[in-house]
Amino acid sequence: MDWRSRATKAAPLAILLAATVLVTCTGTEAYSTGIVNGTFTVPAGTYSTYMAVVTSDMSNARLQGSFTTSGDSNNDIVVLVLDRANFDNWRNGRACTIIYTSGQITTGSLTSYIPVPDTYYLVYAAYSLVSPTDVTTRVDLYFSM
Repeated sequence: MDWRSRATKAAPLAILLAATVLVTCTGTEAYSTGIVNGTFTVPAGTYSTYMAVVTSDMSNARLQGSFTTSGDSNNDIVVLVLDRANFDNWRNGRACTIIYTSGQITTGSLTSYIPVPDTYYLVYAAYSLVSPTDVTTRVDLYFSM
């Protein structure tokens, strides 16, 4: 069974790395950190992942960005956000709850709010079983502390 035959359901995502600090009008420090920024190839019928960790001292966390694909006519992608337990279930073909799903598209944007601390996975899954998919994307994590 490949990843495309699994049920999908929508919900939110996040991560912590070195961050840019901003000060808001309320005096709260706002941060952003890059999750992925660039172009990569997802082989046919497979997926690429980027990990994001949200800690308990983070609040108002959200994952935000955009993506586009290129290549031949079979260049659709499905972008997903899952927490650790649901990612393990998804990659093993089990039932899971998906925080965010783009559906099968070639270009899109995402904003996904992260409600609880956990490790999250940003997944780029190539829909084609025949040809690879080139993905250009930028996704950042925004949060307050």
